[in-house]
Amino acid sequence: MDVSKIYIHENTKMKYQYQVRKDMSREIPSYLLTTERKIYYFYVTVENTPELVERIMEYLEAYDIDAPYGLISTHKNTRNIGLFVDFSRAKISIEECISYLRKMTGVIEVNYSNPIEDKIIFADIGFPITTLGGKERAVIFTESWFSMILDHIYNKFNTVGLVFLYEAGRGIGLDLGKEYKKFFSSFRNGFIALLKLLKSLGLADPININVYRDRIVVSFRDDFEANILFNKVKKENFLNNFNRGILEGFIEGFIGERYKSRQILFDKRNNVLTIVIAKD
Repeated sequence: MDVSKIYIHENTKMKYQYQVRKDMSREIPSYLLTTERKIYYFYVTVENTPELVERIMEYLEAYDIDAPYGLISTHKNTRNIGLFVDFSRAKISIEECISYLRKMTGVIEVNYSNPIEDKIIFADIGFPITTLGGKERAVIFTESWFSMILDHIYNKFNTVGLVFLYEAGRGIGLDLGKEYKKFFSSFRNGFIALLKLLKSLGLADPININVYRDRIVVSFRDDFEANILFNKVKKENFLNNFNRGILEGFIEGFIGERYKSRQILFDKRNNVLTIVIAKD
């Protein structure tokens, strides 16, 4: 989000909008299908100098080894480079490549993983997954996994199960609200930070935010819960549970007053979910 575009109106309303870019997805490479391709996973630990990363990429390119997906992380005095590398058109073998990299000045360790049955390859070397500069451990749940969870919860417990999902989110929001109150100078900045956090974690994509004296209206694009539950639940109030709980809990934790979702609207055609939150 571009914070410079957020402003306060004379009627104490905070409003924010930004242009949606559907082609700006952020890939976190965890596994790839390898049918008809020779793909391996490299995990290279090097000294903490940017030049080493550039040298490794130049070496791979020189031998027609494509590295379509990867991540680089810094840990104290070292950098870890995780790469999916495609040897389909490579001029050298995987063994020759590994041997050269291990001899390169500044390279500390090189590990690699083979595909299973030449069908699928996993980023299974670096562990655990972390964020916040390595301070916070993270776990990846794909949308298909979350769909299975929601399906099972709803089929087993109906909307009662979705209430537990809401309460789980609300608990997270309460703690975040109290934490952000100490960190930020205003609710405005804290709430913007929360929405940025939800987007950075892949939980929600806020496209419209309006804060008034008595209510907060937030619209999300491509809400994964609503997409999964649309053909299952009859009441729109149950289309979003986890994120709604986070929002309500955050507001209460930050300002000390209970707010609840009064209305949830889902525009299926444009895939936009709008939540109206007001003081209890």
